[in-house]
Amino acid sequence: MKEKLHKAKCMWRDMTGESLYDRYLIRHKREHPNEKPMTKREFWKSRSEYDAENINASCC
Repeated sequence: MKEKLHKAKCMWRDMTGESLYDRYLIRHKREHPNEKPMTKREFWKSRSEYDAENINASCC
């Protein structure tokens, strides 16, 4: 039962985008081990600015 709840939680976090920061930290550590990563607040601000500047008007 615990494993199913964990999988459901992971799926929910992926669907809502909540896991993006966690994945960013993993990738940042792998690709830039000697640099300090963005804070969660900086990350979401950066994502928001990127989305505002790069609007995708297509359906897919």
